[in-house]
Amino acid sequence: MSDRLEPSSFSDPVIAGLIEASRRREPTLGAALDAPVVRLDGEEALCFADGSEPIATLATDRDDASFAVRALLAFPRGCAGIADTGAPRGSTHLLVNVLAPFFAREHSWEHEVELVVDGHVVDSRIFSKWYVQHQFFVPLAEIVADTRIELRARPTRLGELRDESASFAVRLFVGSKSAIFDRLERDSIWLFSSARAGSTWLGTDILCSNDRARPVDESGIGRMFAPLRWDPERFFELDRRAAEYVESGFAFETGARVRRSAVLPPFERSFANMTLENQILSRRTERVFYRMLRETTLEHVVAEWGVRDYERIVFKCPNDAHGADHIMRAFPRSRMIFLMRDGRDVMRSRFSSFGSEELAETAHRGLRKYAIAFYSHWWNFQNDIIAAAYDAHDPALRAFVRYEDLRAEPHRVVDELLRQLALPETQERIAELVEATALERFGDRGESRPRQQGRVGAYRESFSEEEIALMNAIMGPNLARYGYEVE
Repeated sequence: MSDRLEPSSFSDPVIAGLIEASRRREPTLGAALDAPVVRLDGEEALCFADGSEPIATLATDRDDASFAVRALLAFPRGCAGIADTGAPRGSTHLLVNVLAPFFAREHSWEHEVELVVDGHVVDSRIFSKWYVQHQFFVPLAEIVADTRIELRARPTRLGELRDESASFAVRLFVGSKSAIFDRLERDSIWLFSSARAGSTWLGTDILCSNDRARPVDESGIGRMFAPLRWDPERFFELDRRAAEYVESGFAFETGARVRRSAVLPPFERSFANMTLENQILSRRTERVFYRMLRETTLEHVVAEWGVRDYERIVFKCPNDAHGADHIMRAFPRSRMIFLMRDGRDVMRSRFSSFGSEELAETAHRGLRKYAIAFYSHWWNFQNDIIAAAYDAHDPALRAFVRYEDLRAEPHRVVDELLRQLALPETQERIAELVEATALERFGDRGESRPRQQGRVGAYRESFSEEEIALMNAIMGPNLARYGYEVE
C-alpha cells in the first residue's frame, strides 16, 4: 500500500472522525487521525504511522468499507490510544455511524440494523425512507482488547426488486455523549400549540423545508411526562356544568395560585402533589424527573435522526402541549415557539372530516355541544400551560407567532421568526419558501383526510349562534387575551 492519505476535514468540535469509510478503493481518514490505511487479511485496518497495531479493523461482506448483511469491527488494543488521536477532550463514546442512501431512493424497502457487542444485541435502528443515517453509541470504557462489534442488517419490509440492493457504509467517530446532548439541546426548537392550529404547516412544511432541520412529530413526551387525570365527574355535562373559563397550569394544580372559578376543572395533570414521597415527580425527585425527561427525549432524537448533518431539531407538539412547562424546565437552553390560533377556527377544524368523521357528519345537538365544551376547555388548558412555559423561558430563546399573522403576512412573519431562531435566510430564499409552502399548494392526505384551507374566521360558517356563544363563554377570556374579538 502506498503513501499516507491526507486527512479529511471534520468541522464539528463535539465529534471527531476516527474512520471515514467510503466506496473509494482507499477510505479517507477522519480528521482525528493522520494514519495510513492498510489491508490485513481482507480487512480494512487503521494503523499508526509507525506500523504498530491497528486501533480498529473492519471486515465486511463487500469489497469496500460497507456491508449488505454483516460487518465486524474488532479492537485489538481496546480503547487504548484513542485519546491520543485528536479525539475531543473528555470523549466517552465510540459512535458507529451507518449510512444507507438506498432507502431515500427506494421507499418501499425497510431494514433493521442491529448492533451486537461480544455476541449480545444491545441496540437496533430502522432504515426506511429518509431515515438513512444512524449512529450507535458504545461506551469507550466497554471496549477492551478483542472486543468485537458486529452489525447485522435484515429486511423488515420487502419492496420492489431493483438492480440495486441496500448497502450500509460504516464510519467511526469518538466524542463526549454529554457534550453531544448539550449541543442537541441548544439546537432544539420546541413548537407548542393547540392541535389544529397550523403546527404541521409551520413546523414541518416551513421550518423543515430544507436539510437544515429535522422534524420530530408528536413524540409523546408531553403525554408521557405530564399524564392527565381522568376522573369521570370532570367531564359530566360539560356544556351545562362548566360553561365558563377555568384557569389551568402547574401553579393552580399545586395550589400555589387559586382559581377564580369554582367549577371542577375538566382537565388537570397528575403529579400535582409534590409532597408524595414515592411519586416520580416530587420535591425529592424533581431533578431526577427533569433529567430523565431530557435524556429520554434526546435518546429518541438519536434513535430517529442521529446526531449528524443537520442544524436544528423541530419538536412539533400540539398533542404534547400540556407538558410544555415541564419540557422547557428540562430544556432551558432550547428555543421555544408559542403558536396561537383562534380557538373557534381550531374548533371548525376539529369538526372537519380530517379531525373527526363522526363530528363532521353528526347532527346530534347534544354531541355537538358536548364536543364544543370539551375542546374549548382543552384549548384553554393547553394554551394556559404553554403561556406559563413561555413566560418562564429565556426571552432571547422564545418566539410568539399568531397563525392569522402567518396567513396574512407570511414573508414578514417567516423572516422575523427565522432570525429569532438564528436561521436567517436571504429575502429571495424566503420568498421562494413562502410560495412553496402556501397552504393552497398542498393536496389532501388521503381520501378521508382532506387538508384544511386554513381560512381565518370560517368558524362562523360551521356553527350556530348558540354553539358560538358556548365557545365564547368558555374560551372568551383567553380569546380576548390574545387579541381576538369576542362577540
